[in-house]
Amino acid sequence: MLLLIGVDGATPELIERLTSTGHMPTLRSLMRHGVYGRLQSSVNFDPCSAWSSLLTGVGPGKHGVWALRNLKPDSYQWRPANSRMLRAPTLSQMLTDRGQEVGTVFVPMTFPAREAEYATVSGWLAPSIEAEGFAHPAEVASLARRRLKDIPQSLRLGAYAASGRYAQGVELAIESLRARSSVAIDLLGDRRWDFLAVNFTELDRVLRWYRHLIDRKHVDFREELYSEWGELITDIHQEVDAQIARLVEALE
Repeated sequence: MLLLIGVDGATPELIERLTSTGHMPTLRSLMRHGVYGRLQSSVNFDPCSAWSSLLTGVGPGKHGVWALRNLKPDSYQWRPANSRMLRAPTLSQMLTDRGQEVGTVFVPMTFPAREAEYATVSGWLAPSIEAEGFAHPAEVASLARRRLKDIPQSLRLGAYAASGRYAQGVELAIESLRARSSVAIDLLGDRRWDFLAVNFTELDRVLRWYRHLIDRKHVDFREELYSEWGELITDIHQEVDAQIARLVEALE
């Protein structure tokens, strides 16, 4: 069984520092006993394009997704990126066609979920857990909705950062991370998978709004903020590591 774990916003510099200091022991063990390296992203560094390349193995010129918003053919009108725009088959599709048991959980560019194919719980492009196409099949959708009924589909931490409620924002991110990890673990125990991909976006959301707490090159960096709140960045990384440990344990 192959388990693919994605962590949006995980920067090599922070990961390498926190694994070396013992704050992320699970990831440190995986890095030491496996293969570790830095990969290049897509040519335009857009997350929708990059995830589409990861899912299909080809560049945007072949899979057709260049950004979060893309021009409709023969027009100047924009349309948001979605799974139906992919012009190349995904790894999940190819494995399913070969009779493998496949699932994707919170992976970008999987909304709307494709019916009559592999199991899917859509990523952050889904507007809500009640949206049509959020998950497939019905039993997977029901399981995910039970776990996520009190969890926002996309974390919005800007207001927390603007008002100085840094700890509350990280608490919300940790709650979301644990709930989404529980969905993946429920699915791991539900059937015998050949391939399951799981992605977490909470670290990305925290660093997007809180990076000024630790980055001295950031225009909003303040020493007093670093002293009081900088440890929150370590906290969210440690929680990511703890959830990776839960997933690894669920495989054993």
